[in-house]
Parts: sequence; structure tokens; C-alpha cells
Amino acid sequence: MATISWPLANFTITQEFHSGHTGIDLAAPMGTPIYAADDGIVDSSGDGADNGWMGAIAGLYVLIRHSWGYTGYAHVSSYVVYAGQSVKRGQVIAYVGSTGMSTGPHCHFETLPLNPNWSVVSGRVNPRSHTIIPFGGEITPPPTPSIRKNKKMFIVFYADAFGAGQPGWNVVGTPRRLILTSQDAANNIARQLGIANAYICTSSAPWNKFLAASAA
Repeated sequence: MATISWPLANFTITQEFHSGHTGIDLAAPMGTPIYAADDGIVDSSGDGADNGWMGAIAGLYVLIRHSWGYTGYAHVSSYVVYAGQSVKRGQVIAYVGSTGMSTGPHCHFETLPLNPNWSVVSGRVNPRSHTIIPFGGEITPPPTPSIRKNKKMFIVFYADAFGAGQPGWNVVGTPRRLILTSQDAANNIARQLGIANAYICTSSAPWNKFLAASAA
């Protein structure tokens, strides 16, 4: 399925897609701009009575063909794009109205496959089967996980001769030093670093051993 945007910036959903209702109704004040949900080419616009998509019940409408299918926008008060015109996602194509069979100002929003059966309801596709992002929004890809090359992650503390705690830690081969005065403080640091394993040493020898192990 495709990634599309909602065709209105602000709206209230008054009816979802269901058997007998072939789109999602987006209520908004009369004259609210309607935007193309994705890049495409205008298939047609005008009076629904002259088109087989919804017929006269659509009132004034815009139908856009995309690489993956169609989006349809019905009951508009006016439209500003025409057949054969290229449009970009977020471009104004029409304005909210209440033309055709409508009980109030809204945009009836539909998605259809590339080769729809215009004459039957079953040819429609629930817009929510696509990824719908807010108007003007972009999808932020998840961060790429850092590659740790299988290096060990651990935290190690060692006490000095005075018992005050002269700890250090090593995370993926990067040693750092700090002063801690209790095991609880050490455990807290480990949790903050997301490290499960903490080791307590009584001399620097094991500490150096751990440093060597982390670089392996």
C-alpha cells in the first residue's frame, strides 16, 4: 500500500469506511482547503453527474490518479485543478462544500485501486489500508541501530586502598572515570547506561583485564 496524507489540515471524522460507505467523511467549515493526498495526475474534476465514479451523489468532485491507484474527493464547493494536470502532495485542489448528496460541509475521501470497478462498491479500498500521515507531515525513518561489532558491554568498578571507591567504566572499549561512594550509585550508573553486567574489583589489575576484553 501507499503512504498518503490526509487531504485536510484540520477536520473531524464523521463517518468511517464501512459496508455501504465507500470512504471516510472529513467534516470541516465551508471553504476549507482540500489538498492532494499524494503526487499524481488529475483524472477528472467537475460534476459527479457526468462521471461514473460516484455519480450525481458526489456533487462537485476531484479524482486523482497516482502510481498506486486513485484518490477521490467529493462534495466540494469548488475545484481548482483539471483533467491531465499534474499535482503534488499538499497542493490545493478544491475547497470543502456540501454539494451532491450531503448533509453538511465535508470532504468524502476515497481510495481506489489502479483498475477499479467503478460500478460496484466492492471496488473501493479503505483509505486506512494505506499509511496516512498528517497534512504537511513526513515519515521519520527509525534510527539505524549502531553496529557494535559484538564487543562486550559491561561496567566495572574497583575500590582503592582507602575504600572510597575509585571506579571506572568501559562501554564498547571507551574507558571513563568517576567517583562513586556506594554500590547503589554504581548500579544506578549501570542502569542509565543500559548495561546489565557490573563487576566489582579490588585492584586495577582486573580493571585492565576488562579493558583488554572489551577491545577483543
